[in-house]
Amino acid sequence: MNQKPVLVPRSLVRGDKVAFVAPAGIARAADIFLAVRAIEQQGWKPVVMPHALGRYSGSVEERLDDFESALLDPEIRAIICARGGYGAIHLLDRLDRLPLRDDPKWLVGFSDISALHALMNRHRIA
Repeated sequence: MNQKPVLVPRSLVRGDKVAFVAPAGIARAADIFLAVRAIEQQGWKPVVMPHALGRYSGSVEERLDDFESALLDPEIRAIICARGGYGAIHLLDRLDRLPLRDDPKWLVGFSDISALHALMNRHRIA
């Protein structure tokens, strides 16, 4: 079987943009603001996506828009998911259709975010 090679996103460097998304559900604003400060201390530029701080972290469509925008933005080099949760699986179908291999990014998250990690793995992205 001829599989595509695994793509490894490039290492982050000072000045890179790191997006915060809430693909799974409600995220505490205080937690995101603490993480934003930590990202700034590393020399990276945090980008809090528009619906990451919503009361319900946005509808499925809003969460999809945030995540898709972060994935397709060439300036964003990593995506941090604010929390895990069942809601992440609702994004898989549309995200699966994106050209994920064109510009691979680091995806950080836990719990049900593993479904998004599995999607990246399916596309052979580390």
